[in-house]
Amino acid sequence: MISREVINNKYVRIFILALVLFFPTLSNLVEHAASSTGIVLVLAGLPMILYREMRPTVSREEKWLMWAFAGYFAVAFLSFAVNTLTGDLVDPHLKYIEKAMRILFFVPVYFLLRRIRLPQWILWYGVSIGAIVAGIYALIDAGAFHGFQPGYRVSGGYHSIAFGDLSLVIGFMSFSGLGYFRERHAALVLIPITGLTLGMIACFLSGTRGAWIAMPTLLFVAFRQLDGYLKPWLRGLTVGIICLICFAAYAIPETGIANRINAVFDETEAYFQGDIVGGAGERYEIWKAAWNIYREHPFLGVGPGGVKSEIQKMIAEGRVDPVIAGYKRSHSSYFSAMAECGLVGLVALLAVFVVPLRVAVSAIRQGGAGRDVAYAGLMLIAGFMHFGLTETILGRSVLASFYVVMLAVTLSMPAQYRVEKISGLQGLTA
Repeated sequence: MISREVINNKYVRIFILALVLFFPTLSNLVEHAASSTGIVLVLAGLPMILYREMRPTVSREEKWLMWAFAGYFAVAFLSFAVNTLTGDLVDPHLKYIEKAMRILFFVPVYFLLRRIRLPQWILWYGVSIGAIVAGIYALIDAGAFHGFQPGYRVSGGYHSIAFGDLSLVIGFMSFSGLGYFRERHAALVLIPITGLTLGMIACFLSGTRGAWIAMPTLLFVAFRQLDGYLKPWLRGLTVGIICLICFAAYAIPETGIANRINAVFDETEAYFQGDIVGGAGERYEIWKAAWNIYREHPFLGVGPGGVKSEIQKMIAEGRVDPVIAGYKRSHSSYFSAMAECGLVGLVALLAVFVVPLRVAVSAIRQGGAGRDVAYAGLMLIAGFMHFGLTETILGRSVLASFYVVMLAVTLSMPAQYRVEKISGLQGLTA
């Protein structure tokens, strides 16, 4: 177990800072890097859980954070246990609980980062490097290696969906550091601007339609944040330029964006005419199956990992199309939570989004040094809430690990600034 002396060691602190700095880059491009880094941070943070004297003082708001993430795992475990005992869960494999346990890792990582006291430059340079490297990688992979072949999707270290999701959210988180870089030198604003641009390019070249859905909300958040730095017309111009980049990407045939978007409309029309074609049509059918599972098991669902067997039953009964026979997930975090853990599961899932969202908004309203960091956290949360519409994001190890670690980074810093501010005021008034 790591002692107080080890945690306070200068070299241990440097090691942890380096892990956080390169986490956005490695998570997106190196297989298992997100999970491995997350586990190291969890092990380093466990003493704060086990020993009260090593644990930083947390506010009531922070305690709600802890309960939200602990509750997510508790609900998944309860559904798994109940459905296993009743025999409803055909394949009670512990790997499904392991995925839910990753969300619980937020607690020790958060405590660790509160104690380490991350400097802001770790966050801003970390996400900026991550976005820039992702964009360069995507351009080289799609251009130099595949000649911008229509239909080719850059996949990074995992799958094109994960690469597109992470590239987009890292790019917008990088843009949240605009004020930090501008305060140091006007020319440094090119770093977050380049990060956002290349992050979006990487997302476009991944062909991840589920990520594109998040862009309007992320643009709105960016517009609100710029209120503290730019005049209204400059904010409008900045957002307008970003929108122009999106339209240009849509108009360029080599990106394949127009074909991907138009396919959604064609596949949707075909689905409602009774013909299931393409990824969109299959998703509609799997969502239909998940909804039926929820209606039949409304309280605790069928348990983590129980969706596939239920789909097989529905196919045998002729209730859903056999085209989804190979699906293990519901391809929607919300439908998945409802099917696997019922209404209680949906509430638990919303809690790991809404509670951190409330904490981030509170930090933004308080202003000060943590304002822009909280905006980066808001970008992260908003992005993942949208990604979850069409993908079981917390069921993918890389996405779950990224959300847990980067959320701990962006929420721990404003909390620490608040504690230091209060301590300073107390010192002045003493």
